[in-house]
Amino acid sequence: GDGEAEEYSGNSKIGRWSDLLIDNSGTLNVVYSGYQVQASYSPIDGSIESAWYSEFIRHATRSPGAWTISTVVSNDTGDSTEYYWLDGAFDSSGTLHIAYQNISGTGSWFNPTTQSVWMATPSSGFWNTERIHDGTSDGDYIRLMFDSNDNKKIAWYNNADDDAILMREDGNGYELITISESGNVGSYIDMLLDSNDDQIFAFYDTTEQDLIVAVPGQDEDSDGVVD
Repeated sequence: GDGEAEEYSGNSKIGRWSDLLIDNSGTLNVVYSGYQVQASYSPIDGSIESAWYSEFIRHATRSPGAWTISTVVSNDTGDSTEYYWLDGAFDSSGTLHIAYQNISGTGSWFNPTTQSVWMATPSSGFWNTERIHDGTSDGDYIRLMFDSNDNKKIAWYNNADDDAILMREDGNGYELITISESGNVGSYIDMLLDSNDDQIFAFYDTTEQDLIVAVPGQDEDSDGVVD
């Protein structure tokens, strides 16, 4: 891969997490994470002086006969940040947004300590990244969608509290909602929006070993409480 030290090619893992999308023009897009080993070499005899893991998220688009690849985000040399779960979505203008799990902290590679939710968006040929939820155990099975007003809906599983979580944008900021917290629920979460922009979820109940589908509740008597 790009920037990889050939001597360590067997240690690289490309595409550990990925998402396929087709944009408004019909072009195939793929967003993926991975890591590879990079190295520095002696200018005298060409021997390896040091080697390190480089973690990244990349975006690739398919054109006739070739792929165009850009790096969305990557860790600094010696930084143990990793990127796991990710999901992409296009807004109404055709701009790609990528929600992803950022794993960092005081631990080492393959031993994460802090898991938070970030968003990446392209701008003028570069990718801007923003932490949108500063959690410690968030982002597993992350899902991203836009409603008809271009507000983001982001769902994931919190692996410390064992809860299904929704973060939704309202134009002025984000609202954080616990979808379900009864037992160990929320892994393998999926989400879609109905014609009213209401969220519908499917996820696994590890405690009961059941499939759960969560649909919008109805307030038939208009008392503000779901009936």
